Amino acid sequence: MTVPMSRNGREEAENNGRQNEKTPLIPSIKESDESNVSSRSVQFDKQSSRKIESLSSRSQHYIHKASSYLEHFTKSERDHAIELHPGIGDAAFLIRDAVVGETENPSEGAYNPYSNPDLRMRNTISIVCSRICSRRSVRKFIILVVWAGVLLSFVEPPAWCFDIPGLEITEEDTKKVGHCWDVMSLTGPPADDPHSDESVQYYPNSIFFLLTRPQTAAIESVCLVIMIVYFLLLICRDGCYPTVFLRPGRARLPRIFGTGSVAALCIGLAISVVRDGYYSRVLAPLFRIFLLVSLSVDSRRELRTIITLMPEVMTIVFLLFIFIAFYAWMGVVGFYGTPEAKQHFPNLIDGMWTLWIAVTTANYPDVMMPAYNRNRLAALYFVVFMAITFFFLMNVILASVVNAYDNELDRRRIASKQTSQRELHEAFALLQKNGVIDRDTVMALFLILNDDFPEFRTIPDDEAKLLFALLDKDGSNQISEDEFMNFGKVMMVEFERSDVYTTLVEKYLPALYGSRRYQKFSSFVKSDWFEGMIDVLLVLNAVVIAIQSFPELSGEYVELDPKIYNGKIDSAWEYVETAFTVIYVLEAWSKIMVLSWRRYTASPRNVFDFVVTFSAVLATCYVYYPNAYSNSRLIRYIIMARVLRLARLLFMLKPFQLIAKISLEIIPMASHVIMLLFCILYLFASLGVYLYGGMITRDPNNALSYLVLGTDFFENDYWANNFNDMISGLNVLFNLLVVNNWTTEWIGYEAVTESKLCRLYFLGFYVFGVILVNNVVIAFIVNAFIDGWDNQQELNAQHQVSDALIEGREAVFNASKITGTATFVSGTYIAKLKRRTAAHHSVRGVDVLKGLFTKTDSQSDDEEIHE
Repeated sequence: MTVPMSRNGREEAENNGRQNEKTPLIPSIKESDESNVSSRSVQFDKQSSRKIESLSSRSQHYIHKASSYLEHFTKSERDHAIELHPGIGDAAFLIRDAVVGETENPSEGAYNPYSNPDLRMRNTISIVCSRICSRRSVRKFIILVVWAGVLLSFVEPPAWCFDIPGLEITEEDTKKVGHCWDVMSLTGPPADDPHSDESVQYYPNSIFFLLTRPQTAAIESVCLVIMIVYFLLLICRDGCYPTVFLRPGRARLPRIFGTGSVAALCIGLAISVVRDGYYSRVLAPLFRIFLLVSLSVDSRRELRTIITLMPEVMTIVFLLFIFIAFYAWMGVVGFYGTPEAKQHFPNLIDGMWTLWIAVTTANYPDVMMPAYNRNRLAALYFVVFMAITFFFLMNVILASVVNAYDNELDRRRIASKQTSQRELHEAFALLQKNGVIDRDTVMALFLILNDDFPEFRTIPDDEAKLLFALLDKDGSNQISEDEFMNFGKVMMVEFERSDVYTTLVEKYLPALYGSRRYQKFSSFVKSDWFEGMIDVLLVLNAVVIAIQSFPELSGEYVELDPKIYNGKIDSAWEYVETAFTVIYVLEAWSKIMVLSWRRYTASPRNVFDFVVTFSAVLATCYVYYPNAYSNSRLIRYIIMARVLRLARLLFMLKPFQLIAKISLEIIPMASHVIMLLFCILYLFASLGVYLYGGMITRDPNNALSYLVLGTDFFENDYWANNFNDMISGLNVLFNLLVVNNWTTEWIGYEAVTESKLCRLYFLGFYVFGVILVNNVVIAFIVNAFIDGWDNQQELNAQHQVSDALIEGREAVFNASKITGTATFVSGTYIAKLKRRTAAHHSVRGVDVLKGLFTKTDSQSDDEEIHE
């Protein structure tokens, strides 16, 4: 959340009956304080001088200059707040962790720059580095750099293309730009018909462009330098003590993985540059994804969840494999000497593999047809097997994952609540005097959080007063311990003045805004009649597009009207398309004038309409303005997207409305589990490129190209499903995730490797990717959807609490007085839960706002929400 307080001239009204009399929130430094500062400065200079006696005069000059700068940099109003309120720095650490959910406070072993006044230089470095590392812009930039490294795997030369059997590659060729790209883009007659005129890719891949080895090394070098600087800043944040940075606790393992991954990438890069050994880079994708996960809190959390539920799930998977082994033994013995045995049950291992494929439904009912054609009773063997494994055990695994995931969420929520409560209690103990915290201390706390903890955004002083009023529920101008326990909730709230939604007409043309005609026009634009008219036009637009596209939709070939390409509006259809575009522009303009831009863009539907309308206008100008491009079909394609808005007609029905609202809530919430699924896909894809890259080939000069001939892989033309590059590898794994026909891909790789060990790769991905991670994604969506469905009625209802009207995750209130506390802020405000918090905890948003705006907070502890 955010911490208010401007950095200079902070003033707060005292609630002692003198509403017009104001005193500074943090008293200004008086002359006596200035003398103290001066004496401390002299003492600091003397200490610095003693430490640098042995240095040259030039070094003394620069060190003294740096010390003076750092002292000036840190000596500010925040220092005065720390002097007036002992323990406020430690309390700020605890509150930051309680709200944000980190473990970076001194009680967890982190360096405390507020408790060691003698180490001024080290403290200053710690605070400065903390400010840098905690800024959202810095964090986003670091994540962007890490993603650049991850995406580098998709465009860097794969190691296999430097060592391909049958190709004459000199050492000089491996250093050239074109070598790997030439290999990836080789075309010619395929190995199965070398004398044909057909030209195919010899090494099928999905790469559109490929970096050279020097380019790859240069990009990764830049990324690694940035990451090294970032980790050095993190170490300096902990007082420049590496042992403190790697202290025991939850953050230790991610930091070891992060620093270890950066070190491994640096070593591999150095070896590849110095010794020209590109194979030292084969593990680079693995370390890149490790680095990404180590820096992603949400991904680490979901990874811990999967590790937690693995024992329970793997127990059922083990039972499944035992049953498959037993049933395969029955099949080998029962079908011995039959075509079924020869094709599917030649031995126990192959029989188990056949039945495993049946569990995934990829070969059913093909697997039973040889035996079923000979004897209809053979169907009992397969039907019973599928009933027990597919319909029962696989669903038991899914239920186990859902149940374990729910339990882990409950455990995580309870642990988070307990940790937050403990940290807030500790913070209160540091700040309280006689069992309460006064207004000045709270405002000083806001100042420290604002200056030293960029995790919280800065908000104006007026909003600081509102935050204090939300805490002070009894209007006593003091915060009790029970009230202080709401600090986490308060910090989730953002405020907006209601006048930010003022329209341009209301602001600049008040006479027109107050006119009777404009008010009628405004009411009409806001009415259902206006939306209905637009929907009718959308239906007509869809009919027009359907008529235009009817020949293509019916499969007929028609010759297009040459007027389409002349860049002029001279046909009936072009006039109609232009008219629709003008109407849509007028619709968007009317809504923006009536609703204001801010309120208009608050609706996802309006944003979609505006983007499509704006794109249609650009396309119209681009097509009809004299230039080389003049195909007016482009406008039709863009307007076709607008017709998708017709789907809103379905959502006029209540069930569809609920589905749409809940789905919009789930999408941002599911980002972290989908991210984890991507990590699993990425890991297995990089492993696949390492193990099987370049093996799927149609090159007549490569012996591997003949091994796949005659297989289902060859017959079904599955050439593009390979591990020749990361993009193709991800496509193969997505096919495995969908399950259907994955056996065709396995057959191709078993043929080219001439080994059944490749089955372990496909089996491993199915277990970890489908049974574990994909089922976790399903469990998350099911859980979120059920909770959202149960809470939609409450979210849509309006609640009048004290002076606030609450609807959904917003509360409209008069800012002059909140829960009995005078704020000395005038006007109507809108309180909103933080967007990220609302996305993850939307079903409890109403309860949070109701509790905050209720004079007596009677909420149960279970309603605590932490970011």
